[in-house]
Amino acid sequence: MSLIGRYSIVAILLSVFVLSTKTGFAKVAPNEKVLVLNDNMSGEFIGDYFYIVKDTNYKWNINTVTDPAFDKNFVRSDLKRSNFGNEELAIWNKLTVTNQSDHEWLFDIGVWTLDSISVYYPNADGSYRVVNDGRAFPFADKKYKSDSYLFDLNIPKGDTLTIYFRVCSFIMQYPTQVYVKEGYINEAHNRDLTLGLYIGLIILVIFYNFFIWWSTKDVDYLYYTVYAVFTALFVGEIDGLGHEFIFNGIFSFFRLHGPLFVAMSSISSIAFSVKFLETKRRARRLDKVLRYIFIPALIVVIIIDLLGDKLLASLLNQGIGFIAIFILIAAAIYSYRSGLLAARYFLLAKISYFIGIMLFILKTAAVLPYNTFYNHAIETGLCLEMILFSFALAGKLNQYEKDKNRAIEKNQKLIREQNTKLELMVGERTQELQAEKLRSDELLIDVTEQKKETEKQKFIIEAKHKEIRASINYAERIQRSLLATHKILSENLHEYFVLFEPKDIVSGDFYWANKLSNNNFALVTADSTGHGVPGAIMSILNISCLEKAIEAEKLTQPADILNHTRRKIIETLQKGGVVHGGKDGMDVSLVCFDFANRKMIYASANNPIWIIRNKTIIELSVNKMPVGKHDKDHESFTQHEVSIEKGDMIYTFTDGIPDQFGGPKGKKFMYKKLKELLLSIADESLDHQKKIIANVVKQWKGDLVQTDDITVVGVRIQ
Repeated sequence: MSLIGRYSIVAILLSVFVLSTKTGFAKVAPNEKVLVLNDNMSGEFIGDYFYIVKDTNYKWNINTVTDPAFDKNFVRSDLKRSNFGNEELAIWNKLTVTNQSDHEWLFDIGVWTLDSISVYYPNADGSYRVVNDGRAFPFADKKYKSDSYLFDLNIPKGDTLTIYFRVCSFIMQYPTQVYVKEGYINEAHNRDLTLGLYIGLIILVIFYNFFIWWSTKDVDYLYYTVYAVFTALFVGEIDGLGHEFIFNGIFSFFRLHGPLFVAMSSISSIAFSVKFLETKRRARRLDKVLRYIFIPALIVVIIIDLLGDKLLASLLNQGIGFIAIFILIAAAIYSYRSGLLAARYFLLAKISYFIGIMLFILKTAAVLPYNTFYNHAIETGLCLEMILFSFALAGKLNQYEKDKNRAIEKNQKLIREQNTKLELMVGERTQELQAEKLRSDELLIDVTEQKKETEKQKFIIEAKHKEIRASINYAERIQRSLLATHKILSENLHEYFVLFEPKDIVSGDFYWANKLSNNNFALVTADSTGHGVPGAIMSILNISCLEKAIEAEKLTQPADILNHTRRKIIETLQKGGVVHGGKDGMDVSLVCFDFANRKMIYASANNPIWIIRNKTIIELSVNKMPVGKHDKDHESFTQHEVSIEKGDMIYTFTDGIPDQFGGPKGKKFMYKKLKELLLSIADESLDHQKKIIANVVKQWKGDLVQTDDITVVGVRIQ
């Protein structure tokens, strides 16, 4: 008989003896597969040594499954890496082990997604000692502080032991390896090194992008930072780090809510993606699918998880996430084709993440080998995704900078062309008038032919006057084309009126409006330096500078817009040879309506802003300096914010009406009389208010000439 055969007989006899004396060592059935531990097998998967029985109703205990009559229910598993898919239940496992080495052994369940594991070791008296672990138990209670579940296999050399362990979860995957205790240290080191590198990278990404957002106020970086935080929590949850460092104490509730973090990571990913890819503009249909189907579906997943159905929540997460990746890839392709070059990095990032997920799934299903790389495929995919997302954000920022510079150059060219045309028109008309004056002087020499020449000159002057009048009328059409249109005002202001009466054909006063990039609505009422043709030219320059501040620079705060406009006006006038930029500019009120939050944000240079509420007039404070060269032009304009209520009447106006001479004594109308007038008509319809104001001014003026341009804008809050 061989030496191995002799040892086998001795081992069997010893097992029978031990069982008969109730030492707790098991009698091995004739056909039962036994795990034999030897010096060459550390790190092997042992799932095909398990005999299992599924407990779908959670009704059995250790006394039930160790009853000899129950033994027939156990079925041998043929999976080397235990993987029973998405199923919420308990599985009882029976494992018989023989130790033929001099080492102490551990068995390692290498995942963190199990709610509980209870390992039952036999005692000498036939009872069982239980060791519990899993996400449901505090990390501090673990014997081995590891990111997986470790249990002892302390079996004397030559002995055989049968242990039972019960696994409960809703994702029933528990690949189990056996290790020599000393050998496990190297494996744990490799795991810790990989996780440490990953966590270090993700923390660096979070802080880097947070500080970029803090510096630039570019919300793309804020969305990306939020996404990175939830992704870190998601990966920390599946790797066990969250259980160790975060989900303790008051946060222990989250230990058994893994689907919640997966759903939050997906929601933040979609939120970042639609903002970065500009899907609302570049891929409208996909944008609606992502915003109004996927995000609500993920919110439902969170609710289902909190209600306790983790299996359904996990299945929905997997299905929604799988489809969402393809939708996001399609959205990236659309955005790239529509001109967003940075979308190519986004596309590569999502493909990298998708590959990482697929490798992880194939590893879990035992299609690919279980090793450090495949075990951390999700983390690897996420690392590549975050690196590529960083490239994408940088690329988008560069593209915006180039677009902004092109817009600035285009706007400056337009201003130069407008100024050149206006200068030519004024120069031509001035030369004609000067020539006409010379001809008039020559006609005075011959007194005898005065009447004849006068009549001739009258005819010439009338013709020239018609030409000048036609030119000024044409200039009026140009100026009015730059004013706020009825379309933009009616789309953003439900009830309003504009009383606009220039002193001459063209005006230094103007009213203008635009939609801001933050969806607020800006309304401008302004009085440029001068009136007539000089005032009109100045108003065109002022409108151009306002447009640049809002449309090219994307400014949204009233004070910032006025500060920027003032700089551009001074710089433009300096180009005309005036060293200090002259004293030209405008008095202006700039009101931004935030109807969603019932607020009005404004800044004003000399122009009053009044609110009439409940028959009481509220005068808002304004800066006592113009938008132009001034001894206070180094000071910033003050920005204010006030609440607005339904029924409020808001008036902005220039000084045309208060400065108008008239009445019985030929005095100025004054602001006091204007207040009384507005208080008396504030409850009337907007059209009626406009007619009343126009009639009052006409009657006050009488036969006197109009002193200045007149502009009044009234808005009723709905």
